[in-house]
Amino acid sequence: MSWRCGDLFKYDLTQAKVVTMYLMPLVNAQLRPQLDRLRPGTCIVVSHHLGMPRAKPNKGLTVQVACEMDHPLCLWISPIE
Repeated sequence: MSWRCGDLFKYDLTQAKVVTMYLMPLVNAQLRPQLDRLRPGTCIVVSHHLGMPRAKPNKGLTVQVACEMDHPLCLWISPIE
């Protein structure tokens, strides 16, 4: 795993195997051009709590945490439909 600092919208994600996002839905949608360039079938996009407009997740689940709100997770496998 590596962390990078830079412009989110200019960063090349094509070599990523997993992209984890915790962004607002509008920003998720704006990031879509980079996500659409991910290698088909090998890259997984996970969004915690917030979805991506006009993108149906491949799978969704809710993680329940004692004394806290539920945490919905959405999983997309490239290519995103």
